[in-house]
Amino acid sequence: MNPTTAFGRTAASSAWLLAWGLALYGVLQVARLDVPLQHGICGPWGCGPTLQALAACHLFWIVLLLPAALLATVRLNDSLVDKMSWTLACAGAAGIAAIVLYEYITWLPLAVDWQRRYFIHRCFFAVTILVEVPLAESLVIGIAMRTFSFRRAARDSSSDR
Repeated sequence: MNPTTAFGRTAASSAWLLAWGLALYGVLQVARLDVPLQHGICGPWGCGPTLQALAACHLFWIVLLLPAALLATVRLNDSLVDKMSWTLACAGAAGIAAIVLYEYITWLPLAVDWQRRYFIHRCFFAVTILVEVPLAESLVIGIAMRTFSFRRAARDSSSDR
């Protein structure tokens, strides 16, 4: 291997890692934005943090996971990408279903009659404020990987003809 080629690859990898780190830092700064809507997402379903903090946390997960998903989609074979995309999407969907079940078991029986009509809102609220686990992000990235892989496979099969 040519030493200048190895240096070029190392420099490019370092540049990408630096850009990725700066992007992660940048999306966390969204929480510091000063906007007039400082009340968060409050309603009969509960009260949560500010929208800026939620956006920063969810964007952080997307910026953290998306490069690995893109790299896997481009570099790995279609069957492995298919399995990974299904795993991500199913894990996200199963986690969201578990949250809905948990809210059904715990929140709904304690809610007064007028609050019960907001059960779906409560479920969206619970998924939105759960920033420790990237359930919604996993679901979206899994679906995106599947879609991109499917389109790539269709494009490759049409070009083989």
